[in-house]
Order: sequence, then C-alpha cells, then structure tokens
Amino acid sequence: RERRDFAMSLTGMLLPWLFAFTWYFMTGSTEELTEVIVQNIVTPNGVLQGNIPFQVYLAFLTLITLWCSLFLLGQYDAKKSSTRKYFNIFFMIFSISIVLFFVVPASSHEILVVTAVPLTFLISNYLIALKSAFWGNLFILIFVGLIIYMQFV
Repeated sequence: RERRDFAMSLTGMLLPWLFAFTWYFMTGSTEELTEVIVQNIVTPNGVLQGNIPFQVYLAFLTLITLWCSLFLLGQYDAKKSSTRKYFNIFFMIFSISIVLFFVVPASSHEILVVTAVPLTFLISNYLIALKSAFWGNLFILIFVGLIIYMQFV
C-alpha cells in the first residue's frame, strides 16, 4: 500500500511536467520551456520590501501561529490519531510553502494562500479550545482589522 501511495504521489507530481515537456518538444521549443522555468524561479520579487502593512500582518500571523502551535503541542497526545495525521500533513504543507516563500526569489505573497489551509486548521483548533471567548474574539477582530486595513493602504 505504501508503494502504491508513493507511486501515485510521484505520478501526480510528474505528470504535468511530462505534459508540458511533451507539448514543447512536439512544437520544437524546449529551450523556451527551460527559459520560462528558470525565469519563474530566479526572477526576484520584492513583495516584502517597503510593504509595511504586509510585514505587520505577517508578524501578527507569525505570532499567532507560534502561539497556537505551542498550545497544540501541549494537547498533541490527547488528540485522535486521525487529527494528529492531519496536523502532520498540514505541518508539512505549511513548512514547504514557507521555505519556498523565503528561498525561491520569484515567489510572492500568492504562495501564502497555500499556507491558509494549515493555518486555518491550527487556529480554529486553538479558538475552539479556548476557555474565554474574549481572547478569541479579540484575535478575530485584530485579524479582520489588519486585513481591511491592508485593502485600503
């Protein structure tokens, strides 16, 4: 079963590349494909430079993520095994997307959409487990306020 899961994951990862390469090979422009891939990876994108509202938003989100992660670590053994599997998978997705955001120069704030699902799961787990509704409401109000502020700045 593990081999089949690995083979299906590998196939799902390589199949779009195979289709793209086949198309460019059939049209005789494989050099263009390699140039596009290289440009998409190495072209710098200064999404964080000079964008103070976005930096404040990321700082707040980072603090909340760390806080919720520490809270989760305290409860990890008490969770069901299926929930622990979700947390592990979401942690891998989150980690890979954050590493790509900081390592690949061409990545932009759009990659943070990938982190939204794991963070939503993590933060909702924290908010559900809170004893006081005040702190959860305050967190949501600050979060929504930052998002609205970023829309108009």
